[in-house]
Amino acid sequence: NLTFRPIEETVLRSYRSFIQNTYGLTLPSTEKLQVIPIKGTLSKLFNPQGKTLAFVNTTAPFIFLDFDSIEKEAKKKAHTQGWQVMTKPQFGEFLKSLLAEIQPHEYTHLLADLAYWNFYYLDPHGRKELAKVIPERVGLLLAKVKDLKLIPQGLAYTPVERGRGLMEAVTVELTAKWAENQNVGPLDIPAYAGERTILYELQNMLLREDGIHKDESFKIFVHAYFTRDGFRKLVETIDGHSKENDRFFTKRPHLTSIVYGLMEYEGKKYQGTMTAPVYPLTYYFLQKRLSPQQKQEILANLDQIYLAPAVKEELRRQLS
Repeated sequence: NLTFRPIEETVLRSYRSFIQNTYGLTLPSTEKLQVIPIKGTLSKLFNPQGKTLAFVNTTAPFIFLDFDSIEKEAKKKAHTQGWQVMTKPQFGEFLKSLLAEIQPHEYTHLLADLAYWNFYYLDPHGRKELAKVIPERVGLLLAKVKDLKLIPQGLAYTPVERGRGLMEAVTVELTAKWAENQNVGPLDIPAYAGERTILYELQNMLLREDGIHKDESFKIFVHAYFTRDGFRKLVETIDGHSKENDRFFTKRPHLTSIVYGLMEYEGKKYQGTMTAPVYPLTYYFLQKRLSPQQKQEILANLDQIYLAPAVKEELRRQLS
C-alpha cells in the first residue's frame, strides 16, 4: 500500500532546497513527474539482469521503479541487520527508505542538462525530413554515433557513449551529500563505488595541482551536470586551461577526454556481468603511477578506446 506522492513531496522538496542553497541552482518542481512501477514480465523485459533499481527516460519525465529489484535489495538490507523474518509493516519501511534514495537519484538524471542529435534526410522530392532524434548529452554523459547510414528501415548506426561512470558518480555523491545535510545517515545503497573513486581522485588532483578545494571542485561538477555552460567550465578546469597576457595555456592537455575514454574502456570489461566495475588504469593514470604492464595494456588497446586522433596521440606520448 505504498503511495509515491508523500515521498515525492517530502523528499524531493527537501532535495531541491538543498541544491538551491548549496549550489545556487533552481531545479523545477515535480508536478509533471510520473513514477511508473514495474514488476514481473516488465522487469525482465526492461531490466533483464536486475542490475538497477530504477531508471529514467530522457525523452519524457518518467521514473521507472523496478520493484522486483527493489524488493530484493530491501530483503538484503534486512538480512544484513540480522532479521530473518520481517512483518509487512517492517518490509514497507525498508521499501520507503530505499525509495527515498532512489527518487532523488533518478530525479537528478531527469533534470540534467540535455542536448540532442537531430538526423535528417532528403526525401525523393528534395524535402528535408527528420529521421531520428538521439540524446547527445545527458548531464556528464556524452553520446555520438558511428557508421551512420540510411537504410530502407530508417537509420543504421553504432551508438558510442562516454561519461556514464562520472555521471553516476556525481549523481550518487550529490544524493549522499543531501542525505548528510538532512542528518539521515549514510545511504543504504553503496552504488557506483568504483566510479566515485575516480571522482574523488579528480578532486584530489585539482586540490593537489591547482589548490581547488574539494567543495569548490564538486560544485563545478554539479554545475556541469545541470547547466548548459557548466560542462565547458568543467573541461577547462580538469584540463587546466588558463590565460596569461592574451596567451592560452593548457596544463593537462585532453585530460577530460582521456579519463572518459579510459573509463569507458575499463567499464566494457564488466558488461554482461553482475560485478561492479573498477577502474585501476584510470585511477593510476591520474596519479601518474601506472605500472609498465598497465601502460602496455593501454597502448596495445588504443584502437578500442574511442578517442579523437589528437587525443590518442597525446595519450601515447604520455605513456611512452
